[in-house]
Order: sequence, then C-alpha cells, then structure tokens
Amino acid sequence: MTGIPFSTPHPLRRPNQYMNLDKVLKNKTEPFPPLIGYPPILLQIQTSDFRRTMHEDERGHWSELGSIYPDDRHFVVTSQTATIAQFRHLDYGMEHCNLVVKVPMPSDFLDPALQIVNPSTIDVWLLDYTDELTPYTIWKNAPRRKELFATLTLSVEGEATSSEFRCPSGSFSTFEFACSGSYNKPCFVDFWQSKEAPYGG
Repeated sequence: MTGIPFSTPHPLRRPNQYMNLDKVLKNKTEPFPPLIGYPPILLQIQTSDFRRTMHEDERGHWSELGSIYPDDRHFVVTSQTATIAQFRHLDYGMEHCNLVVKVPMPSDFLDPALQIVNPSTIDVWLLDYTDELTPYTIWKNAPRRKELFATLTLSVEGEATSSEFRCPSGSFSTFEFACSGSYNKPCFVDFWQSKEAPYGG
C-alpha cells in the first residue's frame, strides 16, 4: 500500500444562509440596532518568533468533577506577545462594522485577571487571511500583515473604537494586536474575556 502524504486543506467555505434575501428586501430601508460580535478565536504569537507560530492559551483548572476548561479567551499584548483575533460576520445587512475593545473589570460573572499599564497604546494590523480559523484545523503560522488597520489606546476608563469598515455577511476579518515599535508609549494589556459575561466583563 502506498502512503498518501498528509496535507492540511483549506477550510471549506460555509454556505450562504441568506441566498436571494437581497431580492426580497431590495426596497427595504428599515434600520436595525447595532449588534455585538465576539471573536470565537484568540491566538497568541511570540514577537521574537520569526515563524509567527500561533498557539492558544487556556484557563483550565482542577475541580472535584475533574479538569474544567471554561470558554474564556486570552487577550494579551506586550513587548513579547501579540494576539490574533478573528471575527465572523454573520448577519445579513449588518455589513458596516467598528472594532471595539473594552477592558473588562472584575464582576460576578468573570475574573478577567486584568493586568494593564494604564493607558496602553497598541497597533491593530489587518492580516492577509480571509478563510476561517477553527479549532478543527491545524494552527501553524500567523498570516502576514496586510496593512495597519488602527492604533488604539486602551484604558480601564472606557472603550477604544476603530473607524468603520466593510464586513460583508459570511466573511471573516483577522486582526493582530501588537505593541508598536515606532513610538515610545506604554504597552501592556493582559486579560481574559468571556462572551457569556456582560459586555465589558
């Protein structure tokens, strides 16, 4: 029997769940309130690693029932570590987006284990990758940077918001959050996030 070399195929595209809906709603102009979308994937890379190898931090702990792995996501941006985040744009007609980062504070729902140099300035890079990152594919190297998307100042006092960008339904936006080497400003943000907690916590 001849062995077949292993290769990782590109992820299959998700089917369009809104097929022909544009024809039904072409004369509709009713506005909708904004929606909040959380990144299902947050991955880390070491800034000194020229291969940009991605890994996922986890927050597992032991209990009487065994090991528990909550669905918390780690956001960390320091001089040693950058974070890769991918957003899936789901909703039809909601195709104008802003990237919003709000530092979570401790609450009854979440202990974010927050560490921050307040305020911290970070760069947000749009990555050259439009396929889906999922736990079912092999994470290897982070995609290359395409363009500087925004520079945000994070603090415990409020939220940081980017300019509006196009986010067509069914598409993915992949960003890298990193400290900038072009200016001498504080940059250290480290917290855990859960989409089950109220916004901002």
